Amino acid sequence: MMELVIISFLYCFDVVMNIISLGQWEKVRDEERAYKVKEQNWKGKNTMSTQIPSEIAQIIETKKLALSEERKQEEAADQREREELKMRGQIKFNEHLQECISKVPEWLRAYIDLTAHEPNYECIAKGWDHVENMDLFFDIPGLAQIAFDPQKDQWRAQSANWFPTWNSEPHLEFTNSSYWRSTIEVVLIEAQHALEEYQEYLAQYAEQKEERARQAEEYARKQQANEDYQRETEIRNELKQAKQMAEEQVLLDELRSDSVAMAMLKALVMIRQERATFEAQLEDANNSLYSMEEHWSRKARELRRQAEETQRHAEDEKYRLQDDLNDKEAKLKKAERGW
Repeated sequence: MMELVIISFLYCFDVVMNIISLGQWEKVRDEERAYKVKEQNWKGKNTMSTQIPSEIAQIIETKKLALSEERKQEEAADQREREELKMRGQIKFNEHLQECISKVPEWLRAYIDLTAHEPNYECIAKGWDHVENMDLFFDIPGLAQIAFDPQKDQWRAQSANWFPTWNSEPHLEFTNSSYWRSTIEVVLIEAQHALEEYQEYLAQYAEQKEERARQAEEYARKQQANEDYQRETEIRNELKQAKQMAEEQVLLDELRSDSVAMAMLKALVMIRQERATFEAQLEDANNSLYSMEEHWSRKARELRRQAEETQRHAEDEKYRLQDDLNDKEAKLKKAERGW
């Protein structure tokens, strides 16, 4: 009876486990089907057509054309505005230039350098560049350049500058040393002097340049000579070494064929080895002797120091005993006198 109960229990347990396994299997299959559906939907989105509907494409194209036309109109308006600004700026610049020229003596107007200015007419029209601050420049043959300030009615000439130690070329320019003058005649003299000084600087610069070229050439020649000498020395040393090696090889060959010579050579090698050993031993002995001498020297110095210290203590004790004796004698004399 007990065995039947156990068999029935095992059968029921097996049935229950099969039912649970079937349920889990169905769950796994449902998840696989859901994954496949999602994968098909994703592929369908990726393979979607990129063709835009015709009515929407027409709207986009129409808007593009409208934006392009607006941009062209804006660019054309900006171009017209810039041209108008340039014209107004050019008129303003030319009016001020004529006003400045009217302040210049007539005999000097022919030498005005109109290329010295590169005006930005747009900036002038907008008020960013002030033509009132513009100077006039004059290029007169035989003179350095001259500048004229129409507002202050003053003149100045370029200065000649050259710094030999900087290896720079001489040049003419307006600097702080180019003083403003109230009369054109003084500036003409300064301009003549500046150009003469500039020409002197040019001559000195040419001489300096030639001297530096000569020094560079001399240095290069010496450098090449040194390199040639070193190369020749190396070649001579190589030839000498090759010759020596050849002679040593011949001598070695001769020695190999002579048994007596080989025996003597071996004996010589042994003697040299013994000599080296003996020299090493001798060096060690010298070092040991030096160490012993140093040791006894230190010992003698220590004994000498102790003897001097003992003598000093003995003298101190002698003086102390003498003082004690003097004190006792004084006390004895005082006792004999009774007071």
